Amino acid sequence: ADYTGVTWDENDDMSEADGQLFTWEIQGVDMTHIHIMEMGASIPKTYVIDELTPEVLKYHDTFKHYTFYKTY
Repeated sequence: ADYTGVTWDENDDMSEADGQLFTWEIQGVDMTHIHIMEMGASIPKTYVIDELTPEVLKYHDTFKHYTFYKTY
């Protein structure tokens, strides 16, 4: 709801507490994550949304497809 999130990779033995903060915005089918680095830099990454419902988010970039399901 506040256009923020946290990302981390459990394959790198990380948890949410170790995660990297980001903000996000959607314009049409484009979703941009702006990753906030420790030293204050911001790095934008843009994806194309394939599906967005209250239960599912699917998007992709040039290299990879991502799918997330809401759990209750």
